[in-house]
Amino acid sequence: MFILQRTKSLQKNLLQARFYGLLCMFFVFNVLVQMFVPTCGHAARRQVIFQLSNLQQWIDVSYQYSGSKTNSDGRENRSARDHEFEQEYHIGIDYAILSRRLANGRLELDVGTNEVFSYDRTGSDPNDHDIGFGLEFLFDMVLFERRPYPVNLDASRVQQWINAPFADNYQLTSQNFGVSLSARQEIFPFNLGYRFFTNETSGLSLDRLQESDELVFDSKLNWWEISTTNLRAKVSRVDISFEASDREEISTELYDLGIDNILSWGGGKRKNTLNSSYGLRNSSGSSESRSENWSENIELQLGEGLSVGAGYDYRKNTVPQQERKERSYQGWAEHRLYDSLTTRASYSSSETEYLTGINQQFRSQTSVAYNKRLPRESNITLSYGYGYGENDRNLDDNVIQVFDEGVRVDVLGIGYLSNTNVISNDVEPNSVRVFVDLGGGIRGDELVAGDFSISPAGNQTQISIDPATVAFYGTFDYLVDYNYVTNESIEYSTETHTISAVLGLFKQRYRIYGTLILGDQDLIDGDDSTSPLSQQTFVQVGFEGSHSEASYGFKYLYLDTILSTDRTAEAYLSYLKAIGRNLLTVRLTERYSVISQKERLSSSARGSRDSNTFMLNVNYRKPLGAAAKASFGVQFIDLRGETRQDDLSFGASFDYRWYKFEFSFNADMTFGFYEDTISREDSLSLQLRRYF
Repeated sequence: MFILQRTKSLQKNLLQARFYGLLCMFFVFNVLVQMFVPTCGHAARRQVIFQLSNLQQWIDVSYQYSGSKTNSDGRENRSARDHEFEQEYHIGIDYAILSRRLANGRLELDVGTNEVFSYDRTGSDPNDHDIGFGLEFLFDMVLFERRPYPVNLDASRVQQWINAPFADNYQLTSQNFGVSLSARQEIFPFNLGYRFFTNETSGLSLDRLQESDELVFDSKLNWWEISTTNLRAKVSRVDISFEASDREEISTELYDLGIDNILSWGGGKRKNTLNSSYGLRNSSGSSESRSENWSENIELQLGEGLSVGAGYDYRKNTVPQQERKERSYQGWAEHRLYDSLTTRASYSSSETEYLTGINQQFRSQTSVAYNKRLPRESNITLSYGYGYGENDRNLDDNVIQVFDEGVRVDVLGIGYLSNTNVISNDVEPNSVRVFVDLGGGIRGDELVAGDFSISPAGNQTQISIDPATVAFYGTFDYLVDYNYVTNESIEYSTETHTISAVLGLFKQRYRIYGTLILGDQDLIDGDDSTSPLSQQTFVQVGFEGSHSEASYGFKYLYLDTILSTDRTAEAYLSYLKAIGRNLLTVRLTERYSVISQKERLSSSARGSRDSNTFMLNVNYRKPLGAAAKASFGVQFIDLRGETRQDDLSFGASFDYRWYKFEFSFNADMTFGFYEDTISREDSLSLQLRRYF
């Protein structure tokens, strides 16, 4: 691990002075190690201030090359290269002060020099030479570890090279400083912590610096054996600034309060539970919103196979010029007969208040499922469900706002919203806002407008998030706020029939499944010209198979509505083969879809578009004797449709260890073909390490 703060060569004298000063500090540190690390017999005779153990030291010498080249028809070609040389000394040690009971932890330190030769043909100064001094550290300490009130201190600074598939490679520098106090007692145990951290990118088309600090409190209270209460509180601030950009800095302050309680009684199969929760969240600054939610859910086991439940939810969301209140009620009953026949009935109703009106709806649902065991450890499951509901909407405006809709994107950053007719940011700025989902519906950082885009895709609205942004946050889950256009005043009914079947053979080695859903919306009163009611037919059939070395599957999806007819076929093949000590993995995915847009009441446009996505991943790992190993990988993706894009990536690595020496080699090469643009990115790294 290494972090570099570059300086220009004119600071060379100051650099040398600092470097020699650190060498002196290292010499003094080693002397202190010899003074304060006693032998076992010596430690038994007298007390020492510092107790040090598990000393680790090594020296790294490394070389890294990165290059990129882009050729475009009608535009200026671009190319850049970096050669980086690093020398690094690492030391890590466990320590205790007087006694482990008082304070103990670990300290790791990296110091070294770095020299970079750069070339960029598009820059004002194509050739550049930088030299600098690097410092990186990892520190943690536990005070009063065995006391009822231990204190934890930690600090770190790391730098990572992010190699995002089919996206720009970049460097991510992270710093973290934190302190926490734990009170371990029976009456009121709690944790209280403060943390400050930063993330800074280098190499993206839009580099950013994110600074965050947060104060967190949480407590878990157990009341005998029937009740558990969780308390939480969080106050945080996030500032995001952009390098070499006219974009305004994003600054958001947030506080989040919550309490959850689980009450349980009874035992075994007659256990009953009551779950209660309340939460309050407020965000101000660049992102202004306020949300409040309260829920109660009870589940009762009335017999061996009979259970009933009920629930109540209240949610209130407020943003500038918009407010939404929602109350919902649910009730259900389920009966199970010998784990073979399951019947369920449920009823729900809700009322949603907007500033422009109100929306009321109810829905009832019944279902029956039959599971039959077959010979040779096989089984079949058949189910049927019927649902009926009505919706009565009376609004003064035809725009509805959605808060915190959960969206999961794939490796290419593509996901889908649950509504059509979404108003884009091009039409109304800040109409669509995307946040990182921290789990449990808790908002994280907000993405900037250039990190995502939306577009209609048949019966859905597609959201595309930049893969580099996905790699930066390290998550595929997001929360989305958006506005969509719908009918102002309308009353309609919705009727659905659902039939499904699943056949599992030979310990689920083979699985064949199918689903048919028929939906019909009928107008009771009002006008549906803005968003026409739909009759929907959905069909899904497929199969999956697995063997000791391979798994495969295929599925076909058909969706027909008043808006469009969508057809999608997907297939995959995974192969895992151990050849002696070698390991080969292959993953192949193919997806072909056709969307036929129908003529709508508000437009006479018809259209049909198809798209094809093919992905191939191959990886091979091979040990070379007892001290060496090598791996090779290939990634390929082919996108065909309205645009054409191909990406091909090769990678190889080699590691060897002998005596106290380690050698590693890594190389990656990526080619990109996008319409009239051809790009190439290369990276190469060599590292030699010597342990002491």
